[in-house]
Parts: sequence; structure tokens; C-alpha cells
Amino acid sequence: MPVFKSKLFTIVGLISSISTAICPCAAYQGFIPFLLVRLIQGIGFAVCFPVIGSVTSEWAKLVENGLFNGMLTSFIQLSPVIAMPLSGILCSIKIFGWQFAFYAHALITLILICIWWIIYRDKAVEHKLVNEKELKLINEGKLKIIDGHYKHNFKLPFKSICTDKAVIAICVASIGNMFSIQMMIMSSPIYIREVLHYATLNTGFAAAIPTLLQLFIKIFAGILSDKILINETLKIRIFNSIAFCGMAFFLIILSFVQHLSSEFVLIFIIISVGILGFNTGGFFKSATLVGRQYAYIICAKIQIIMCISMLLVPSIVYYLTPNSSSPNEWSKVFIGHAILLFFCNGIFVKFSSGNAAIFTNILNNNSIIIQKESDQTMLNESLNDKNKNDDLIVNEKI
Repeated sequence: MPVFKSKLFTIVGLISSISTAICPCAAYQGFIPFLLVRLIQGIGFAVCFPVIGSVTSEWAKLVENGLFNGMLTSFIQLSPVIAMPLSGILCSIKIFGWQFAFYAHALITLILICIWWIIYRDKAVEHKLVNEKELKLINEGKLKIIDGHYKHNFKLPFKSICTDKAVIAICVASIGNMFSIQMMIMSSPIYIREVLHYATLNTGFAAAIPTLLQLFIKIFAGILSDKILINETLKIRIFNSIAFCGMAFFLIILSFVQHLSSEFVLIFIIISVGILGFNTGGFFKSATLVGRQYAYIICAKIQIIMCISMLLVPSIVYYLTPNSSSPNEWSKVFIGHAILLFFCNGIFVKFSSGNAAIFTNILNNNSIIIQKESDQTMLNESLNDKNKNDDLIVNEKI
């Protein structure tokens, strides 16, 4: 069962709120205290993707995984769109000052985490506002226990999860996704200011447009992915290819059109970032379809990769662009990430899956968990193999 319960996320949210509020005080004390507080503040970000996996597996209907993934992962795009303008406004008003940027975000975090605590429940069956009809729709095709018991003492199949080909494919895809999107989010303001020569104020708005477009595309792609009635494995491969190959294609074009007008170049930046939003129906959706009740573990792996990319991408971009105003140097960055996207998508298309992995079928004390009817064949094969082995053992004893 998922370990990222509502109580834990509430505690982490409170830690994030408090640490954000004391950031100004820590800054006055020096660099080391400020750094320590910022490290504590990062705890809140560390559990986001595991919680997304847990919420999706517990609350989303199987036919709404794309919608849930699109909505829940949109915090990546939505948060900077809200936080950056709000911080800019508060910092520019003399009566407030830069400190109030931290205080305002701490207050917003506190309010949102209180709403989470009041409304959210770990399972739909525990929520008073969910009736039997809604509960049936949510649980349709999910875990069903033959012996009537919901909880069993079983060992977490961590090794099976880590060595599963589909899970490895998801991790590879997340490397391409996270490194590329972090490159654009972190570096596009520098590129827009230094290469396209936008004013500082205009740079902020121009850098926010691609992220905002990706937000809408993510939600659209999530809904579209749920509506299209084709094989799930084929579907996630198509959506992931649109996202990765689309971004790679426009990054390559971008590297060759930098000499054109700044408005024209900006259009390619916007399109390249926006089209990656189709990843909602790609590897993000695959994580919940493959992992089912263990989706939170796979999402935790995606979270780790995202954090690593946030640490490495700035250094990589800085190394490749010592002269940040040189278009030729930026071409290396764009083409390099395009190659990474093509490679990671190729691995994902080869080994990805839209079906529940074998490790989600738990056999314990003669209890069988069946994910959905389409998995019955796979489970029957496993049971037949097990029965054959048992027959051989019995014959040997006789």
C-alpha cells in the first residue's frame, strides 16, 4: 500500500510553509543558515510525484488516468506562472519588500495544505461525500480480492519493480523529459535576454508563455488520451513520440533559425516547450497503468530524476555556453537535448507498456489480486506455470 498518506503530506506541507516563512530571517543570519532553511524547504517538493502516483491509483478511474496525470503534474507549469509575477509585484512595492514574497507564499502554502487536510482522504471508500455508485465507478477494473479481504501481509516487490522493462523505459523517458524541460525553464530567460535582446520586464513574460502553453496542452492531452479508444500501449507510445520527437524537431529548427527575427525565434521556443505537454498521455500515464497500486514508487523514481536534472542542467548549459550571447553555443545545447529526446523516446517506444506489470498481481495465502479483465490472460499463464511446477514436485515425491 502507498506510504505517502494524507497525514504525511500535510506534515511535509506545514514544514514547507514554516521554512518558507523563516527564509528572510535566515538570510539575515548569513549564507549557511539560509542554505539550511532552503534545504528543509525542499522536503515539500520531494514528495510531490509519489503523492501524484498514489492519488491517481486510488482515486482515478482506469479510463481517467490521463486526466488525473495532466491535472496533477500541471503544478510544474502552474507554480512558476503564479509565483514569479506575484514575487515581482511584491518586490517592486516599497511598502512590502522582498521579504513579503516569502511570507505570501508561506501563507498560500498554509491555506492550501489546510484545504488538503480537510477535504482529501487516502481512499475513496473513506470519504463521506463519495456514494456507492461513485465508489463503484472509481474501483471498476482495479484491485479485487477473491477471498474478500482487502489487506494482506505481503512483501513489497521492490526488486521486481526496479528490474521491470516497462519501469526502466519510464525512467529513461523521464530523463529525456526532465533534462529537456529544465533546460528550457531555467535557460530560456537567459537566452531571451542575451540572444534575443528582450528587456528584463519583457523577458519574464516571454519566458512564461511557453510554460503556460504547455500547461493547457498537458490537460488537453490527458483528456484526449482517455477519450481515444485504441490499445493503451500503442496510445502511450504515440503520445510520448509526439511530445519527445516534436520538441526535438523544433529544437533542431531553433538551432538553425537564430539569425532570424526575435519574434520568429520565440515562436519556436514556445512550440518546442508546449508540445512536450503531450507527455501526459505518454510516460506519465504509463507509470500509473504499469504500476497500479505501486505507481507511487515509480513516480518517486521520476521525482528523483527531476531533482537530479535540476542540479545538473544549469552546470551543463553553463559549460556549453560560456558566452551566453552566442547563438552558435546555444545551438549545441538545443541539438544535444534533441538527440537526448530522440534516444530516450526510442527506448521508451521499444520497451514501454500500457498494461499492469506482472508484479502488481499478488499471490499470497491463496489470495489473488486481479487488476482488470485484460490482465486475466497474463495472470492465468502465471498460475498455469505455478500449477505445472507443483504437479512436477508431487510426481517426484510419488
